[in-house]
Amino acid sequence: MQHIVSPTKDGIQFGDYLQALESYRDQLPPEVAAFACDETRFALHHPSSLHDAWVEQISICESRAMDQKPSAISIVLTLLGPMHDRWIILTYEEVSTYLITGGKNPNSTPHTLHGDIWTHEVRLSKQQEVVHEIAVGDGGSIEVTCKMFQVVEHAITQG
Repeated sequence: MQHIVSPTKDGIQFGDYLQALESYRDQLPPEVAAFACDETRFALHHPSSLHDAWVEQISICESRAMDQKPSAISIVLTLLGPMHDRWIILTYEEVSTYLITGGKNPNSTPHTLHGDIWTHEVRLSKQQEVVHEIAVGDGGSIEVTCKMFQVVEHAITQG
C-alpha cells in the first residue's frame, strides 16, 4: 500500500488516498477510476464495500500464444460481500504481474488464511498500468497489475 496505509500513521488514510488518486485519476480507465474513488467500496458498513468481504475464489486463466499474438492472463477474484448478501466479482484483464500472499500468522484467523479484507487501493505502476492492491487477513495481500479491471455484483437470494 502506498497511499491508503502509512507507516507513520495508524489506521486507514482514506483522505491521503483520495488526494493521491486525484493526481492520476485521469490516467485510469474510466470504469477503474469510478471504482477507485467510490466511497461505498471503502465504507465500513456498506454492502458493496470490500472492507470485511471474504475471499471466496481466485481464478487465474492464461490463454496460450497463437501465431504472433502474445499469451494473455486474466484473473477473477470472487468475494463474499461484507453483509453476506452478494458476490463481488473483480475481473482483471491483460494481467502483467500478480502476487498473492497469505497472512503472517495464519493461526490468528483459524477459519481462513486470507481473512477479511481490511482495505484496498488503486494506483498506477511505473509503466502506467493499473495496480489494485488488497490488504487481507493478518498481513496478507493480493496485488494485481493489469491494463483494466471490471467489477460486478450478484445478489445472493434466499430460498
